[in-house]
Amino acid sequence: MGALQKAVAKLHEDVSQWSAKLNNGLNELKMEFKGELKLQLKDLKDGLQREIKSKMLSLLELYLGRPSTSVTDGQSSVPIPAG
Repeated sequence: MGALQKAVAKLHEDVSQWSAKLNNGLNELKMEFKGELKLQLKDLKDGLQREIKSKMLSLLELYLGRPSTSVTDGQSSVPIPAG
């Protein structure tokens, strides 16, 4: 095998290794991004749920014409009219 063929074969091998490393790095970044995105979506969901509960309580207070107190069973809040 000539020197040029050896150099081309070595270059091909190096490119294949770099490509594999790059693909591994990209896969790691994808997994990290997925995890971060899931956390952000969970935070957004939790915030929206709190906002919806708050708005529903405000509407209930408006409907009843008086403030209500909230009784918590550890999992969910059940509005109880004050008075």
